[in-house]
Amino acid sequence: RMSEVSLSTTSFGSVARMRSAGSSVYASFGGQGGNPAKVIQYNAGLVAIGTISAPGGFTQASGMDVDADGNVYMTVSSGTSGATVQILKFNSGLTSTLATKDITSLLASTGTRADLAVAGPYLFAAAHNTVAGEIYLRKFDFSLNYVGVSSTFTGSATSLFAPFRIKSDPGNNDVFVAAGAATGDGGDALVLKYDQNL
Repeated sequence: RMSEVSLSTTSFGSVARMRSAGSSVYASFGGQGGNPAKVIQYNAGLVAIGTISAPGGFTQASGMDVDADGNVYMTVSSGTSGATVQILKFNSGLTSTLATKDITSLLASTGTRADLAVAGPYLFAAAHNTVAGEIYLRKFDFSLNYVGVSSTFTGSATSLFAPFRIKSDPGNNDVFVAAGAATGDGGDALVLKYDQNL
């Protein structure tokens, strides 16, 4: 162990995602006790060098990724039944919110299982609908405009506790989604691979 940092869960909540970019490490946190979701940027020595909270009262953080320019993208929700889910874009210094996009209707999901990944010059958002057993993928540009490319996969687990993640391959910009499978004894998993056109 080279270094460590301790965080108070009473003020930060649980860690939702971590990403590294350049010499920085970014961690997103779901709000605890009604506090807003936030992103903290750490240097290589794990000293916090930037932080920003989600605007609009969003308390739940899920997906997060960083583009080549250091801009940070995060999916957040209000964490309630029928929750609104949004993509937020923060600048590289975490001093301002550059854009917000309500993606609730695009993802047609319960709003609590959203994730995202940067792949090449695009942002891919995914949601797991644990009621229908479906996974929805949508493609956005870096200004958070939906570019009309989408995909729906049917056959994922209907358990709210099933695993669900999206990640990109920096070598060829393919997108991978890992989730629980609808078949088997409930412990099976599936991995989906998509190109840029989904």
